[in-house]
Amino acid sequence: MSELIIDESNFSQCFRDVEKNSPQKGDVIAIYRTMAELGNGDLKEQIVESLFLEKVGPNKAIKLLTKLGKAPRKEAIRVIKNILLDLHNGMSKPMVLAKTYEFLIEIHYYTKDEYVPKNDFHWEVIKIKNIDDFLCKSMSI
Repeated sequence: MSELIIDESNFSQCFRDVEKNSPQKGDVIAIYRTMAELGNGDLKEQIVESLFLEKVGPNKAIKLLTKLGKAPRKEAIRVIKNILLDLHNGMSKPMVLAKTYEFLIEIHYYTKDEYVPKNDFHWEVIKIKNIDDFLCKSMSI
């Protein structure tokens, strides 16, 4: 049996984003974690601009970083807090936009256990208990 090679041509077929897909029979959830940098760009500009909105600003900024930046909520709160501290301590918008903020990203995929790299600290596998029973019940509804 030949070894499956997963690359950019077939990655999205083997690893399906949990936000956009449903699980399939035999699936696990694979979590990929790595560090990223929030540098100057559209996402950061949206985040900084949202911080100046009365009442909803910080919450909107956190949602942007969790949804678009794939940061876990706790990590998004930490980054937004650091941006707010920089603004509070006198940094201008352009200075904040030029500054890089490092943060953890987490991406969740449905996949088969055998597709997940082993002995790689970036990846974690979560078994889905009774997934086959759930899928059978949801298909019979």
